Amino acid sequence: MINSGDAAQLRRAKTELASLKLLNQNYIAQIDSLRIVNEELNAQNNTLNSSLVSEQGKVQNLTQENTMLANKVAIGSILKTINTRATGVKYRSSGKESETTRASSVDKIRTCFTILENLIVDRGNKDAYLRVLSPDGAVMSTSSETFLYNNQATLYTAKESFEYDNKETELCLYWTKGSLYAKGKYIIEIYVDGSQIGASSLTLK
Repeated sequence: MINSGDAAQLRRAKTELASLKLLNQNYIAQIDSLRIVNEELNAQNNTLNSSLVSEQGKVQNLTQENTMLANKVAIGSILKTINTRATGVKYRSSGKESETTRASSVDKIRTCFTILENLIVDRGNKDAYLRVLSPDGAVMSTSSETFLYNNQATLYTAKESFEYDNKETELCLYWTKGSLYAKGKYIIEIYVDGSQIGASSLTLK
């Protein structure tokens, strides 16, 4: 068009070129604006990811703390005993009890203990289960009644109900075999609320 010398066409070309330059500048400006917005969005996304990781860490820590607290409460809610003592007893003609370690003289096995104060445990009526294991390891019992221990039905020797008011409680459980006791070592276990809270042993000669 320059060589042809057509002035009108040359003006149109210049006008179109100027429009294209202006349009190109607008596109470049939009691209720069979009790039800036994209960078801002990436920065916000990184910040959100960091916040998410931080919050997830907090939630994990809280979960662990709650688990630890729940375990502590579970452990604290188990009754504990002191002064657990098992003895063989025989009865005099007066009806009074007398301790003995002679197997042939034993009428009953007596197990006495003190349940300690516990403010976490629910107060009320509870059952204490006594398990007496004979020298051969068998649970001594005259029935097939059981209680739950570790989610399993467990045979017991004797049961005693008692009232617990979160204070120290003295308790004695008796077991009468009904026949002569064998010589040897007897293992005595005490359970309340599905947990073993005490143990002792007794050797009869």
